[in-house]
Amino acid sequence: TSKGLSNVEKAYWIVFSGCMAYFGFKMLTNKQQQGDEAEAEREERERIERFKKARALAIVQGDSIIGGDEDPFEGLTPEEIEAYVKETSGWVAPQKAQSLAFLPKLDEEDEFEGMSPEEINRAIEKKAAASHPS
Repeated sequence: TSKGLSNVEKAYWIVFSGCMAYFGFKMLTNKQQQGDEAEAEREERERIERFKKARALAIVQGDSIIGGDEDPFEGLTPEEIEAYVKETSGWVAPQKAQSLAFLPKLDEEDEFEGMSPEEINRAIEKKAAASHPS
């Protein structure tokens, strides 16, 4: 008396098989997408590492890492560079705060435009002497 599956049972198994195939396909493609994303993330990390190594090598070789061929500190003494860096980074020792007042600010017009390094040094010395009479 077993005559096989009824039409409703056949329809159930067809829908069930179709759903399993659909979800299996979705899972398979999702894993491929995750693999592609992981590959892209790995490539980005490698690119960043290469950039960091190239930048470190440029620093070791003495090349500029800020771009361009101009030296932003050309003509400044090491003491003036240190003072400028401390001033622009926001940290200035209280006893040095007054002595740094004669250094130009970046947002002001460049009063030294067109002057030679020697002329700039003389102008800075004049300003320092004028602001701190002995």
